[in-house]
Amino acid sequence: MWQYSGEVFDQVELQVPVQAYDTVATWVRVPDVARRQVTELGLEMRAGLHAAGHALLNALPLFVMAGGSDAAVECVNGNETRYRPQRLLIFDRQPGGTGISAQVQPIFGKLLRAALDVVTQCACEEPTGCPSCVHHADCNQYNDVLDKQAAVIILQETI
Repeated sequence: MWQYSGEVFDQVELQVPVQAYDTVATWVRVPDVARRQVTELGLEMRAGLHAAGHALLNALPLFVMAGGSDAAVECVNGNETRYRPQRLLIFDRQPGGTGISAQVQPIFGKLLRAALDVVTQCACEEPTGCPSCVHHADCNQYNDVLDKQAAVIILQETI
């Protein structure tokens, strides 16, 4: 499938091995008021959660020594239809954990505020943001399904 047009150009059957490992995560529930506000504006909650998660990762080095391969967030696939909880989750990307999410837990409030600053102070006017605010180099979904405005609402209401 072409990423930008969504046009299917070929289909092949694949056998992909299951990748699973035990790790550690920390998260915060996003209040329903955020979902209502996002929906009332005609924005997509999943895109906002994805963008807000990236903003958290972009702000993470302000508080914790972490590289792109140390922590991750839940990234949304544009074709995905499964239920996703309303949460902002940061998990350690290594089996058994690296200790990053444990370091984030006591400072999650500060991290949320810093992420909000990252997004609101970015001068870009793109609805999907840019690498300075809600894009992330290690996004396994190629920074697809992002909404900067929804991320601001989610971060504001979660703080």
